[in-house]
Amino acid sequence: VKVKESMRFSFPSKHSKKREQLIQLLKKYGKWDEVVQLDTSTLSRIIQEKLWDAEILEALEEYVELDRSKRLYLSRIKG
Repeated sequence: VKVKESMRFSFPSKHSKKREQLIQLLKKYGKWDEVVQLDTSTLSRIIQEKLWDAEILEALEEYVELDRSKRLYLSRIKG
């Protein structure tokens, strides 16, 4: 069994007050069109790769959690 551990960003759930605040924050900074309907995969990549100004990334910190996940993979024994 192979174990793969990774980190990922998680965001407020749909229809939550915090999610709406996050959407408004993105609109304020003129970034809403880049993540259309809050595409959290795209937003994760932007944060991870630091594609936006530090001020924007810092403002997003309130809405983002870094989660650890593990996956198990079965593989054939070699040899």
